[in-house]
Amino acid sequence: MESEIIELCHQRVKLDEEVLLLHVVHPLNMMMPESSNMFVYGSSNNGAVIGSGKETFNADFRFLNAKIESVLISASDGVQRSFSPVGSINTFFEYKIELMSTGGWFGMKISDLAQMAAKIDSLKKWTVSTYKITKQSICENLGKVERTVDKELEEEIEQLKILHKYYNQMLAMSKLFTSSFHQMNEAQKGLAESLYQLSLKEISLSAECSSNCDSLRSVAHNGELLERALSFFLSSIKTLSEKTFEDTMGTIHNYDQARLEYDVHRNETAALQQSNASPEAVADADFRCNQHRRKYEQLKADVKVKLKLLEENRWKVMRKQLLLLHNALIAYFSGK
Repeated sequence: MESEIIELCHQRVKLDEEVLLLHVVHPLNMMMPESSNMFVYGSSNNGAVIGSGKETFNADFRFLNAKIESVLISASDGVQRSFSPVGSINTFFEYKIELMSTGGWFGMKISDLAQMAAKIDSLKKWTVSTYKITKQSICENLGKVERTVDKELEEEIEQLKILHKYYNQMLAMSKLFTSSFHQMNEAQKGLAESLYQLSLKEISLSAECSSNCDSLRSVAHNGELLERALSFFLSSIKTLSEKTFEDTMGTIHNYDQARLEYDVHRNETAALQQSNASPEAVADADFRCNQHRRKYEQLKADVKVKLKLLEENRWKVMRKQLLLLHNALIAYFSGK
């Protein structure tokens, strides 16, 4: 009796696994073209579907549950066990799936499967969108499609990119000059200390060594003041180039992406109108096109504002920093 119950339970577990695979693989099959090489539960070997897999599973569940219940009722060992029959596949998936085999899926709920299907659908949409945008970009570079162009804004963006390149060059040279000047100033301090130590040993050269030592120490002290000015100048240029400029460049990148998306949907809408598609399809495509057009227009306005603010901030910062650097250089070379 016990072995018969175990065998029936094993059959039920196997059926549970097939049900789970049906509901997990089904969303993936929706993303793939139909193929006669793919096996679907309830189909023959030649790939033709005989009947609905769901109805077949319903019959199997009812048969197994009834058989298990009848075996348990006829058992004479007095052990009480209960099995809740499942009337339909929909009712069954409202319960937690608990597989008895060690190779099965444990503790999965229908909500987990729904979440997995949602992620797959999101991945599908992202893949299609990326493909369309990439195709649009390549066709634009080859001159096969028209692109939306704002000549005045495009010129400002191009000038900004060139200007950003020069600011990056100035930042790199400022770092190099600050590092080299720091090393030179440390060498001056070391030379001054060496002359002082020599003056203690060479009594006859004490006056000359002390004179040069004092001069080098004075220059090194002025060098420390210039180092501070250079560090402040470098910090301000770094913030301007790596943060303020990059913030505007990020907005420009988003604007370019929005423009590509808008052109993709604009061309799709035009193609549907020329192909005499259904009014519903054209209206849906036109609605999506208008959504992306509004996004594009909003980001274009944001770019113009960012360009204006960057110009004002750039001039204000550079005027102040260049004046401070000029004063520091004059003070260093004049010895004041």
